[in-house]
Amino acid sequence: MDDSSFSQRRHEMVIRAETIALDFVDKANRVTDVGEMVQCINDVGEQFGMNCFLSGGLPSDKDDPGITNVLLNGWPDEWFLRYMGNDYIHQDVVISTLRNTINPFRWSDSIKAVPKKTISSKIFNEAREFNLNDGFAIPIYSYSGAQSGISFGTDKYELGARDEMALLIIGIYAFNRTRELQNGSENSAIKKVMGLSPREFECLRWISIGKTNWEISQILSLSQRTIDSYVASMYKKMDVVNRASAIALACQAQVI
Repeated sequence: MDDSSFSQRRHEMVIRAETIALDFVDKANRVTDVGEMVQCINDVGEQFGMNCFLSGGLPSDKDDPGITNVLLNGWPDEWFLRYMGNDYIHQDVVISTLRNTINPFRWSDSIKAVPKKTISSKIFNEAREFNLNDGFAIPIYSYSGAQSGISFGTDKYELGARDEMALLIIGIYAFNRTRELQNGSENSAIKKVMGLSPREFECLRWISIGKTNWEISQILSLSQRTIDSYVASMYKKMDVVNRASAIALACQAQVI
């Protein structure tokens, strides 16, 4: 494949990932209950080769019952019952990794450092019985520190960097939208975004198209320290901790 063909294919892959993400946002905005959301996530996950998913709050310790934290269950029934029945949620290295990072990661990366014949390796091997050979886990934090996550499973991991970014936005958006449906707070995202100052909102718009804080400082002719301050204030008002969460909330409020 020559350079021009490679560039064209890469461009097509980028457009595909972004189109899928935007289509999902449009559909999720019209979802009216959790059952519809589960189906909506299943449908979009399949477009990225993801067979199933699970989402919810992360248990903080052994005394925190994991099953009460489940928000969206798209796992095979038998595996879900085994996982919860054996209290794997308190022993799974994927869950412990979710609690200790703000970055998304592959399941297989989290298991690499785990010795064989441990409970975590046992869980990983049992998951393979259900064609869950790998997956993509997304930590979700609020600014106040609440920890949640969404984990997608697959028989064959084929996500590229743009696919992972699209799935990251989709996962965070799905979680926030479902919380809105459960709490009956349809306008919460709009209220958070509308609470931003004009400069904070401007930073949000530039972040949504991939600009770094330094690039925004050059565009607005301000110091990076000033932009860092605006972005930090924006995160606090939106109750998010990173760019992906901010973008997802902005999509939810339909301002980008």
